[in-house]
Amino acid sequence: MFHWSHPEWSNLKRNLGSDAVRDLIGEHERGEEEDADEGVFIDLEKVFKEHFTALHGTSIKNVAPLFEFHWRVEDAGGAISQTYLSAMQTSVDPSEVIAKAWLLSYNEDDTIAMARIRDGMRGWPT
Repeated sequence: MFHWSHPEWSNLKRNLGSDAVRDLIGEHERGEEEDADEGVFIDLEKVFKEHFTALHGTSIKNVAPLFEFHWRVEDAGGAISQTYLSAMQTSVDPSEVIAKAWLLSYNEDDTIAMARIRDGMRGWPT
């Protein structure tokens, strides 16, 4: 399972407990990155950093355009996604439909971006 940086496995561990997710995330007992390759999760940011240097940082929003990928939604990012998630969870008006559509598109694009980066790294000469 591909992800970008640690939040996916660290949130699984925090929410479900270490024992429940050990086969997925490995030990991760110390929360150190060197533990991150023990389970079925593959941190693409870590792989990227091992093979490439990025002038403007290694956030997925900075790296994906290097592989010709751009998000469909404007202002794609974690902070605004939290705003839309909150609106979707608490709103009773039609704006929740807009928030849900935005979140689905944003998360789908995150997944597509990781696939584009993964496939792009495989194709770049070493």
